[in-house]
Amino acid sequence: MRPDERDMSRKAYKESVGRSDRAAVRRTLEQIMNAHETAEADYDELLFLGVLTCASEHEDADVAVLDWLLASPGNKRVDIATALLCGMWKRRRRKSPFPAANVERLMAARRGLALGDAEYSYVLALSEAVPHLPEPLRGRALDEMRSAQQRVSPVAQGLIEQLLQRLQ
Repeated sequence: MRPDERDMSRKAYKESVGRSDRAAVRRTLEQIMNAHETAEADYDELLFLGVLTCASEHEDADVAVLDWLLASPGNKRVDIATALLCGMWKRRRRKSPFPAANVERLMAARRGLALGDAEYSYVLALSEAVPHLPEPLRGRALDEMRSAQQRVSPVAQGLIEQLLQRLQ
């Protein structure tokens, strides 16, 4: 994503969040995800937008991200969606319980895909969710992380090992 597009997406997103209209937030998220899908995805930008979403108290925005992902699951979509989810799930300011069902939806979207570089993004999103999950879902998410650890670079394997040690 070019810097001018990134600035526009931030501005459009802030305006949408400021209106506190769920439908507008959903539409804007979809536009941003589609823009990242057709260009080089900017993980940091997506993570920032996820954090901004969480701070705006749009607790159900992760549903829009998962709906977009599940409409056409693939490597790049998983990478984009998990970057946003990592930000959305990073700073929990929720008034309602953590959306465990959304973690199950994420794990279902990942099944059967060879993620490549997106594997690490997937693990990062799960790592933000794990502390909030009930058993047995927590155990399944940790198993997903262990499994993904085998499919990433040696450097990422070490980082995932540190995450797993912290979470267990």
